[in-house]
Amino acid sequence: MNSFLGIPTTSSSSAPAELLSAVVCCLELWRACAGSSMWLPEKVNGVVYCPQGHLEQLQPAGD
Repeated sequence: MNSFLGIPTTSSSSAPAELLSAVVCCLELWRACAGSSMWLPEKVNGVVYCPQGHLEQLQPAGD
């Protein structure tokens, strides 16, 4: 069994249309937000989310 973006797939059957359309929607949304030059991380990769502008608001501990 293989998986694509966390959706299990097998070679003998295809995924339901609802799941495939959700995957396509997620990829389209990712590309709209991140741009086409960015890659979508795999499920096993760690991802750190820091919205633009929020990094500047972080202060070192103890201040």
